[in-house]
Amino acid sequence: MCFTAQDCRIGWWIANIRHPELREWLRMRLFCFYSSKRKEERRAEEEATGHRGNAARSNGTANGRNGTPGDALDGDETPF
Repeated sequence: MCFTAQDCRIGWWIANIRHPELREWLRMRLFCFYSSKRKEERRAEEEATGHRGNAARSNGTANGRNGTPGDALDGDETPF
């Protein structure tokens, strides 16, 4: 028997309510899951199109500016 998406949501809520000390850990695990999922989707998209989506990033600058690549964040950093 497989868990449905609704089963997972209910489990999430129960874990958050019954074990408040685990909230931060659960949030981080969810963030890691969605971050890796987004990264895989981007990688698959780049392979399908045959090129990197952002030319500025490939030459080592952030958003076309002269600076370090860490100057700009890549998308939303929160899982929710």
